[in-house]
Amino acid sequence: MPDDTQNPLNERVLQRSKHLESRDMPDGIQLLKQAQLANYLALSKEQQALFSEFDGERNVQQVLHELLQKQERPNLRSFYDFVVTAVERGFLVPARDEETQDAESAPLRTLSLPFGWGYDETIILSGIMIAGGIFSICFYRVEPAIPLTAGEWLLALIVISVGMSLSGVLSGFVLKGFSRVVYGPSINLKRVIPYVAVDTRDGFMGGRKCEIATALQASATPFLIIASGAALHN
Repeated sequence: MPDDTQNPLNERVLQRSKHLESRDMPDGIQLLKQAQLANYLALSKEQQALFSEFDGERNVQQVLHELLQKQERPNLRSFYDFVVTAVERGFLVPARDEETQDAESAPLRTLSLPFGWGYDETIILSGIMIAGGIFSICFYRVEPAIPLTAGEWLLALIVISVGMSLSGVLSGFVLKGFSRVVYGPSINLKRVIPYVAVDTRDGFMGGRKCEIATALQASATPFLIIASGAALHN
């Protein structure tokens, strides 16, 4: 089968991927997820209309030609920027060739959690964690200190690693509560200190409340670590 990626963009016949999940927002924006690759797009109403034009029967130049007939002066740069982005992220694929690409794609690792909690539960739990951390700082008179010995440095690194790992895992429970997919886990070394990373990008499809709850849960976790450390130390 010829490699369609070697053809000039205008000559490529593209169609919408069959691995799409969509969510319509109240403001008219449509959220799209490419489930096979876990990529995401937010489409305006104009982009939604453009996206629907790719039916696998016409090449890019023909689609543009028809748009030129329908509109007075469509923005050519916006058109090609959208097409290139959609192709790179897997939302537009070569016509009648998606099955071949699916066979070559490695499945993404996901984390299966037994339960989760929603927006209201996250607000309550995060509030308790933050309040507990602040109370511990005040009650136990916690003061910042610089590690001096190798053992203290090792302990500090372990606490930081556990905190970052727990932050991701608890955010995963929030995603589970919103019926979203939790990708991972994996060992992350990007921040020098190794920790268990959980990919929470699927919160994008859960809407604003899901994104807020996921971020809040992750932000509240350090306060839980402070409260636990203060209680154990004293």
